[in-house]
Amino acid sequence: MNNFLRWLIIGCLFLSSNIKASDDAWNFTLGLSIKQLSLDVYEINKTDPEGILTQDFTIAPELGLESGITYFTNSYWGYKYAINFGAFEMNTQEVALQDIDLNTSADGYFLYAMPVLVYDFLKNKNDQHLLLGVGFGIGYLNASGNIVLTESSPQITHNFDFSELTVSYGVYFDYSVNSWSYNISLYGPEVIDQNYEYNLFNFSMTIRKKFSF
Repeated sequence: MNNFLRWLIIGCLFLSSNIKASDDAWNFTLGLSIKQLSLDVYEINKTDPEGILTQDFTIAPELGLESGITYFTNSYWGYKYAINFGAFEMNTQEVALQDIDLNTSADGYFLYAMPVLVYDFLKNKNDQHLLLGVGFGIGYLNASGNIVLTESSPQITHNFDFSELTVSYGVYFDYSVNSWSYNISLYGPEVIDQNYEYNLFNFSMTIRKKFSF
């Protein structure tokens, strides 16, 4: 299955789900983000990473889709759907809490599409929302590069190249007024092969404009 078909399936799945759940409009989001990303590489069945590739704070455009909020009856709790895209290029590794150039690198792109359970502190305010939420859903991760497994003994350089449809999860904070919003989130997909697990962590602070359709 090629990349375009995977993205198309993800989009159709979540659009059709939301039509059944809510009549609220979908929004196309366009924004500017300050991002920090890391790709943590674990050996299977280990809880601590063997190596961490990093991308320090960078400014990048953001594109996404999100639904309106569907509230549970007489409650500040509700849910929405969010689809986001992003790319990365990493050239340093975290060693003893410092980012160091070990002549390793990785690049690729990712997608996550998920329902987000939210609590709206400003539900009864006109045109304002203050949301805290958690999401779990579909992820997609494309990554290629190499990494020194700095925590293994002996240290080795591990090469990887994959494109996988997988799962994604994270947390979400958003304050919006009319069609503008300020968002802080930590999301990322994970991929598991025969020997290693790859977790992408995407921490972002975003100012964005919503366009309803």
